[in-house]
Amino acid sequence: MKKFSSIFKFIFLISIFFLFSSRLSAEKFHLLFLSNTKKDSLMISQTDSLIENSNNLVCIFAKFQKELKFPHEIVFFNPKLFDDLVDSSEIKYPPIICSNVRNKADSSLFRFEPYKIVELSDTMKIGIISLVTPDFPHLFPKSSEQFSFRLNIFDCAKEVIAELIKQNVNFIIANNFLGKYLSKELSLRIPEIDFTVDSFEKIPEQYIRKTYNNRGILLLNYDKFSWLEFVVDIHQDK
Repeated sequence: MKKFSSIFKFIFLISIFFLFSSRLSAEKFHLLFLSNTKKDSLMISQTDSLIENSNNLVCIFAKFQKELKFPHEIVFFNPKLFDDLVDSSEIKYPPIICSNVRNKADSSLFRFEPYKIVELSDTMKIGIISLVTPDFPHLFPKSSEQFSFRLNIFDCAKEVIAELIKQNVNFIIANNFLGKYLSKELSLRIPEIDFTVDSFEKIPEQYIRKTYNNRGILLLNYDKFSWLEFVVDIHQDK
């Protein structure tokens, strides 16, 4: 992928090793996180180039997109999702990827899916789950009225990951709104989670990278950036 210089862009390498044999193959893909989903947040020329070269790009939105269109997109449940939201039957929002939140009743506005599978190549099949803090209804009551929350995030995650394993995914990302302690505990309890992203806490930096038991946790503050891109370098059994 062509590299661009921008004050909004930060790239680092996340290496995750599956040491099951001495015969290892490597795969790479890009994670692009966007807080502002307007095209001008990426700058027109950079946006067009990213979209043209986006076969190995997974784009994660904090808000419903307005102008951008990537092949592999994730919208996750978080408070920013409801900023500037238009309640109209004419607007068809994409499904929200969230493993422990559902509509209380049928809703023409929102649809939920417990996970998303992204096939980047014949050998790279990524499963993405997303878990929301059980405290969400208390912290954001106005944004929670029409939703039901499954409070046992650990049982929920195990069930969803079991479904992903049945579908032969070879890399699992948990894109959470839990907080670093719950995300860390989830990663420790469920070793099938290969990489975790969490955006619950208002950290002072744009991102903080942590490692627990050789598995990475990336903490993000969407208020501190318009977009961030990360390269994930995976070494797995051939």
